[in-house]
Amino acid sequence: MTRTRTLLLALLLLAAAPQAAAAACLSPDQQRQAVQSGAAVRPATVQGQVQGELLRLDLCDQGGRLVYVATVLMPGGQVERVTFDARSGARQ
Repeated sequence: MTRTRTLLLALLLLAAAPQAAAAACLSPDQQRQAVQSGAAVRPATVQGQVQGELLRLDLCDQGGRLVYVATVLMPGGQVERVTFDARSGARQ
């Protein structure tokens, strides 16, 4: 499977994901406020830890704490969701 086809498949899978999961994610303005207030590290901190091609990065409220949810295209072609603590940037 070519890289382009793999990427398209990954994007289609993301589009088909339940919308309920997105409901807990912050808007761009809320994300900016969280970073400015120190409640979350800058997205670049998390991006630097991703092993693969970052397809999407969301800042979400998970049980009352902020987490970054990264959707990553791994070198082998599989798509994975990886969670990071938003305050420290540590992988969960």
